[in-house]
Amino acid sequence: MTSALLGSKNAASGGQVCGNMTSRGTESILMAVKSTRDYMKAARGVSKPEMILAVSAHSAYDKAAQYFEIKLRRAPVEKDLRVDVHAVKKLINRNTILVFVGSAPGFPHGVIDPIEELASLSFGKGVCFHVDLCLGGFVLPFAKKLGYVGLGSQYLALGT
Repeated sequence: MTSALLGSKNAASGGQVCGNMTSRGTESILMAVKSTRDYMKAARGVSKPEMILAVSAHSAYDKAAQYFEIKLRRAPVEKDLRVDVHAVKKLINRNTILVFVGSAPGFPHGVIDPIEELASLSFGKGVCFHVDLCLGGFVLPFAKKLGYVGLGSQYLALGT
């Protein structure tokens, strides 16, 4: 069931999904950041890695940056509390290994960042992209059945 939620039945995946299970949110974040740092060093030779975070990002990303010697660059949020995509674009440089700005939803405000725009920007620049789906990864697939609407927009709201 979980693999189907992650896309194993989609043609693009070839019926295959992979991943790992972690026991806590901080551990998951640490593993994602370390894996990205190691990958970008091997693939692009980045020796002074930087990652871009929304100011609303989970504090465990600060811990990961400190543990793995990665410079943090902060992107502001808009009035609707979603990350400012234009600010993210300005922060990307040759040392950027990871754009983590996407929360779906973010715990502090319950908003869903503009994931598609951020992913397109990241992939267009050859930079890894991470979405924090700590809760949303399991909840969002069922939200529509429960009467929630607006999943592709900024808020997760109960429909009328």
